[in-house]
Amino acid sequence: MSSKLHIRLTDAGKRYNRDWIFRNLTFELAAGGRLSLTGANGSGKSTLLQVLAGYQSLSAGSRRYTIGDAPISEDQLYRYISIAAPYLDLPEAYSLQELLAFHFSLKVKKTDFELAHWIEDAGLQPHLHKKIQHYSSGMKQRVKLLLAIASEVPLLLLDEPTTNLDEQGVQWYQALVATVSPLQSIIVASNQSYEYAFCIQNIHVSAYKKL
Repeated sequence: MSSKLHIRLTDAGKRYNRDWIFRNLTFELAAGGRLSLTGANGSGKSTLLQVLAGYQSLSAGSRRYTIGDAPISEDQLYRYISIAAPYLDLPEAYSLQELLAFHFSLKVKKTDFELAHWIEDAGLQPHLHKKIQHYSSGMKQRVKLLLAIASEVPLLLLDEPTTNLDEQGVQWYQALVATVSPLQSIIVASNQSYEYAFCIQNIHVSAYKKL
């Protein structure tokens, strides 16, 4: 991972109407950081993750992304981020093979990532030519994780990554995420410790709701 991404949120807050989802949140994440976002259901974990992805704006405070000393503009942030989340849709008219070709025409695939191996290990090899619309929810989640983790970007965002996965799927996810480079930062929004056990930093989002 050649691009070392640094993230800083300062006095960050997000609200809808008069209700604060979180506020007065300040933290930094250096290249290779491992951060979990925890908190009660509805506490704002996914909202904070979407703010970090640039999908939502802040209501207060600031966020800053830099590569080295160079700031990253908001409209270029997508180039440095890969995300897997239950609420993100896949283009269901594509087959898996077509989707992979499309995705990696936009993102660079990690040179050392054994995509064919992980497709087979996920049980998706027999379904390469089947349209995504005919996939089960668990198969779609595996595809989302594959696309995110196989992409050569400095920041990986995972929102409840084992949603719709059975026990075997959870083990597959844990093995898959273990392949991530030490220089690539990971942020996981989850209340399931087996999804973020590798994380070193933690933000308990509920604690920032009424500060």
